[in-house]
Amino acid sequence: MLRMSKMTDYGIMLLTELVHAGSGTRTAKELSACAQVLLPSVSKVLKGLHGAGLSRRSSPP
Repeated sequence: MLRMSKMTDYGIMLLTELVHAGSGTRTAKELSACAQVLLPSVSKVLKGLHGAGLSRRSSPP
C-alpha cells in the first residue's frame, strides 16, 4: 500500500492533464476545472512542480 498526501495526488492528476494537453498550454483555471481541484490548490501544486523543474510557465503571446 502506498500512502501519499492530497497535494501529491493533485500533482499527479495535474501532470496527467498537462501530458494530455501535449504541446498546448493549460491555464491554472483550466486545470482546476479539468481535474476538479480548487484553484488555490492547483496554484500551490503548480508552483511546486515548477520549482522541481517538472513544468514550465509559458509567456503570454
